[in-house]
Amino acid sequence: MIASGIGWLARRMPIVVTFAALAVVGVVVVVSNRIVPTFAAIPAVVGFAIGRSVVVIAGQNSDEPRPTGGFMGTLARAEIDSFRLVAFDVRNSSGFENLSADRVRAPEPLEKYAGFGAWQMRDANWSPDFPTAAEQLDWFWRRDQDESIDAVVAVNEEGVFAILDAIGPITIEDSGEIIDAANARARILEQLYPIGPDGRPFHDTTAKPRTLGPIANAIRQRLARPTPSEIVRLARLMPRLIEEKTVQIWFRDIRLQTAAAAWGVDGALSRGPGDFLAVIDTSVSYTKIGRYLRSSIDYQASVDVAARAILSTVTITYENGYDGVEARKYYPPFYLSRIFDFRRDAFVDSEGTWATWLRVFVPLGAVLHGVSGLDDGSDSTTDADRTVFGGYARIGPGETRRIRFEYVVENTSPSGTYVLRVHRQGGIERTFSAVIRRSDDAGQAEILTANLPLTGDARFAAHLK
Repeated sequence: MIASGIGWLARRMPIVVTFAALAVVGVVVVVSNRIVPTFAAIPAVVGFAIGRSVVVIAGQNSDEPRPTGGFMGTLARAEIDSFRLVAFDVRNSSGFENLSADRVRAPEPLEKYAGFGAWQMRDANWSPDFPTAAEQLDWFWRRDQDESIDAVVAVNEEGVFAILDAIGPITIEDSGEIIDAANARARILEQLYPIGPDGRPFHDTTAKPRTLGPIANAIRQRLARPTPSEIVRLARLMPRLIEEKTVQIWFRDIRLQTAAAAWGVDGALSRGPGDFLAVIDTSVSYTKIGRYLRSSIDYQASVDVAARAILSTVTITYENGYDGVEARKYYPPFYLSRIFDFRRDAFVDSEGTWATWLRVFVPLGAVLHGVSGLDDGSDSTTDADRTVFGGYARIGPGETRRIRFEYVVENTSPSGTYVLRVHRQGGIERTFSAVIRRSDDAGQAEILTANLPLTGDARFAAHLK
């Protein structure tokens, strides 16, 4: 019954609604406290499907890390009317932008370190809180396309490959080409960046619609007629894609958004008392070399029981393992070398170099005591009801860099406890380690340790007694 029901929905709705339906099967039925908001949203789901709704699907490229998962270089507009997909348009994100619109100044780090002349739709995901980023995208869409968005679905490229792995090979209608999880990335890049006269890939600005459009349509058609075994594999896959923030969904309708939050697919920064940590990278170079970067987070904290204060040290270690031989096969030279030199106020080329505006989101009111490893000082701001420490780092090929922040913050965990929530940035694989100590008149004692891959948001708790 579940398989036939999902198939019926998928035949009448685009890929985004199929994602949502699979999330219900894969997550909601397993966790009972998510059923109530799901059923409460059913009238809104019906209204969403039977009326006219505009859905924007944002393809995020994690080779260029951005706060919600990657650079939104591809956007697709899907229109639903009376349970049917009536329009589906895939473009370069710049193809949806109105470049004659009044200039909007980008966030200062993007202006200073990336050389932005204006803030555009493609860079709307400045906030790591996906609902905030989606609302910013909607703002640009209303300005540039003169219509509102009813839903935003962000999908990292890894999600597409994982879905192909679950459903098996697809056949491109016009060419007959077979695409599967093993060859998808190489085939897509080869078509987006064909080999030029000099033997190097070049950027074909017209390639994206004719390359990604047919692939998206082929996947959508396969999802519209899933076999029972494919339904099972997809339902098992969805919780992982949601946990990793490979798929994130925002709805304008508050009832649907509440259900998305209950499913854990809204990509929001978690709220609640206690300690909090989110390490967020934003590429400010134009190099698409994220797959060659490795990073880890080490968190050390001493909880002063009497003062209800936490002395914290977070160390982020980066390793740039750029492989030029492999990278040159797929990306044009521009995407492997172009960065903005803010000191010279000019664009320069430095192959394999990556530059990031690093932000560390911590509890509101934290006071920075020390920082090391950055290339241009640090700043302290507030955003999303958090204190945010930020700074610029430029990391060359083969380089290892350690960046450290030391700060003090109030312990707002429930009395007698320590609670730490850690936010995972989508699109970036990181390991996380922590040692938490209690400090009182008797001295210091270790109360919590952790060492694990950060595959999703994490929560840790310990008693202070």
